[in-house]
Amino acid sequence: MIDFMAADSVQACIMRIVEGTHGSMDMHMIVQPRRADGPAARAAIDTSGAATVHAAGGPLMLRADVPLRVHAQALEAAFTGRPRERLVFTLSQGEGAGVDPASAVTALHDTQRH
Repeated sequence: MIDFMAADSVQACIMRIVEGTHGSMDMHMIVQPRRADGPAARAAIDTSGAATVHAAGGPLMLRADVPLRVHAQALEAAFTGRPRERLVFTLSQGEGAGVDPASAVTALHDTQRH
């Protein structure tokens, strides 16, 4: 698992790449940002499968290579990592399209050069 922020991204974005090398592993991810006044943020998933969470600093957009679901005001993903499989998650600030998970590998290579 690699977490990073793209060096050359126009939009602030945290990227996570989960890559299987051998064997398989069931994984469960929960994203639950809080609002400034304490209660959980509102979360919703659009028709493209991207999710928006309205948190303290404004909206956050989560896009993933796996299905997302809203549960108890959090975003969740349950998936199995397998050999030679790469799964990408991008979390960016602001509403709109967010950052395409397909750009993560290129962003990682660009970031490693800096």
